[in-house]
Amino acid sequence: MTYNDPIIDESASQPSGGSTLDRRDFSRIKIEGITLIKTASATSPIINGELMDVSASGLKITLDTPLSVGSSIKISIFIEEEDLIFLVSGVILWCAIFNKKSDKPSFVCGIEILYEKEGSDFNDWRALFIA
Repeated sequence: MTYNDPIIDESASQPSGGSTLDRRDFSRIKIEGITLIKTASATSPIINGELMDVSASGLKITLDTPLSVGSSIKISIFIEEEDLIFLVSGVILWCAIFNKKSDKPSFVCGIEILYEKEGSDFNDWRALFIA
């Protein structure tokens, strides 16, 4: 099965993929956890994902459903080893096929966490990972 979906930007700069372009302001930390993602579309389902790594300004996740680059999302993040839950807003910076070899490929996406004045755990998230 071939995936040629325009929502997947396989040419996007993926910092962990050996790209020489890394605009990251904060160090990434490999961490285990799960995510629940809701896009801005009122009819979109909640999408489950798994954390690969995190930083004070974003995260990288794997999931079974590709997300559109540039999409605004709400994301609930559960960090298992710390037993912490965060609710933040974000935007999809890039999304690519992660595992092409299986019958149902998985995808990996980079998400920037966005500041919101109210109703977000943005400040708590940043405080945890800026050290």
